[in-house]
Amino acid sequence: MSLSIQEINRIYNGFEVKDMPRQQFVKKMQELTNPAGVQTDLGRIMAKKQTAAIKKQEIDRTLENESSRRN
Repeated sequence: MSLSIQEINRIYNGFEVKDMPRQQFVKKMQELTNPAGVQTDLGRIMAKKQTAAIKKQEIDRTLENESSRRN
């Protein structure tokens, strides 16, 4: 969902405190709302989530094995 320059300017104008120049704000907002960039970020997040799930399974399996060896 890419925002138009007008929408970004409206957001910027709504801030009481403007801690960066308008041009920099517009550039950052365009980067953050670029659909291709959002898809790339989502892909990275999903890959990390998958990796975390695999590591959790490995830890759970190891804990199960340790538990059954002690009993």
